[in-house]
Amino acid sequence: MKSRILPLFLCLFLMFSAMAALAQSKVPSVGSDEQTLQSALQRLRKFKVPENEKAVFVPELVRQDLARAKSSLFHIIVNTLNAQELNLPDKQLTVFVIGALKVKGIAVLKGEEECEGVYGCILSVELKHPAERNDVLMLTTALQIPFGDDGSFYVLEKISGKWQAALIYEAKLYKQIDGAHGSLQSAFFLPAAEQPWSIALTHYSPEPTSVWQRLTMIVLGKGSAPTTPRREYIVSDSIYVGEDASIRTDNSGFTIHYTTDSLVDSESGIRVNILHLQRIDSVWVRTAPYADNAEGFVDEWMRLKWDDAVNLSDHTNLTALQAWHHMLLQPSKGISFSLNDSYECGTGTGIWRIAIDVDLDDGIKTVLPPTVYFKLMISKTDQRVLEISVVAFNECPQTKVAHSPGNEPHTDGYALLR
Repeated sequence: MKSRILPLFLCLFLMFSAMAALAQSKVPSVGSDEQTLQSALQRLRKFKVPENEKAVFVPELVRQDLARAKSSLFHIIVNTLNAQELNLPDKQLTVFVIGALKVKGIAVLKGEEECEGVYGCILSVELKHPAERNDVLMLTTALQIPFGDDGSFYVLEKISGKWQAALIYEAKLYKQIDGAHGSLQSAFFLPAAEQPWSIALTHYSPEPTSVWQRLTMIVLGKGSAPTTPRREYIVSDSIYVGEDASIRTDNSGFTIHYTTDSLVDSESGIRVNILHLQRIDSVWVRTAPYADNAEGFVDEWMRLKWDDAVNLSDHTNLTALQAWHHMLLQPSKGISFSLNDSYECGTGTGIWRIAIDVDLDDGIKTVLPPTVYFKLMISKTDQRVLEISVVAFNECPQTKVAHSPGNEPHTDGYALLR
């Protein structure tokens, strides 16, 4: 009898042991995120760029460790927030989380501190609530990479007393550093009438040899899953990295200011551009203002495709303006533009006159006249090209103001765009 009971007991013991082991394997061990993050950062810091390779290339193992670091850092922060009830202002909440990370042996660099390697350091962690939304929290993190940083962005929503991911925006595994989200910035928009919130983000692509980099401007909404946010609007442009982009939100939508290259200002070669987005019938639409000043508006109109430039054109004169736009959009090699004159016909009238010289290299011929004259409507809510001519328009009855061939800042009659 005893000989039969012993094998049965042994079988039951082995079966329950196997079930317990299987259950344990499905549950991450305590501290696994911390261990994953610390190990990934340590390997990244030890990575040395091979002498025969360039730092712009990102090896497969580095890509995997960057992904592990982002994911584990995010989960550690969420677990820290959910470990206790925290009712702190945004700055204090950020300080608390950074301190909690430090206790776990995870450092966030301070100020002028430098990373030991080209990878492997946490450059920043920031948390902030949108205005009047204590149940929503935005988290931004940034990791060190060669020639810049890689930012990640998250939206957390408080559900049943716990913070949960509602939106995750991370750079995909990239083979070169220009796939990273450098200098990532965000703004939160909550429209009226209980419509869903949206997030506007800007980031540029790190590049080691040029002051011009690709700026991505994107608007996202909550998707079917946190990792698949709804893409509501996206556009890219070149940005001068000496000047950071700025992004803000108001009751109408988002406004992004950034410095880009100029077609008509050959002296400085830069201009400030504006992307102002309004949500109209659940669709994001670009509306005025389009540029920082009248010359910048002409510059933007000249470089846009006609399908977009038509919205910046007077609709009573589209045929003539389209013909001019076709000639000015993509000039042949050896043709450039420079600002000749710029003035408003009386302070506050909104009617501007711009003269653009067409400059030719030796031996270059063109159908364009030596000078192209623009008449514009420029105000905070209305910016249009009214007319273009080969001869100067009749002189304004008022005195000229805001003349700036050297691209000095405009304030006369134009400060309202700020």
